[in-house]
Amino acid sequence: MSDAWAGHRDSAGRNDIRDVAAPLWSAARTAEVLQVTQEDLAVRHQTGVVLGVETSDGNHSYPLAQFEQTSDGTVHAKSGRSTPLVTLRAFDPWTVAVLLNTSVGELDGLAPAAWARATWHQETLDDLAAIICAEWSR
Repeated sequence: MSDAWAGHRDSAGRNDIRDVAAPLWSAARTAEVLQVTQEDLAVRHQTGVVLGVETSDGNHSYPLAQFEQTSDGTVHAKSGRSTPLVTLRAFDPWTVAVLLNTSVGELDGLAPAAWARATWHQETLDDLAAIICAEWSR
């Protein structure tokens, strides 16, 4: 089995981008947990409903920060999380995955994933995504 991260590790074997975006699920595991086919998962990824990142060997992984488990045990994309992902889908998925776990001043120093876990104002995440989209589009 090839190491998809080999070209992205530093001399100590760390991969900073993957480490910030982690934890990640494989496409097979994500489809299984979401109870969808891998084809449906691919459509959700292409339309921005879920964020998937492509590894150097062509496989897709999905950051866990975008999912939540309900009281009945089912897992789905976090409510409202898809709106910012749709807004940012034109940008590099790894950059967006890192953004989800990076402290942002507009969110009182929290990362967007932490902000969403705290179930604070969804409109703030939507506004932040619009601001980032405008800035990254310049």
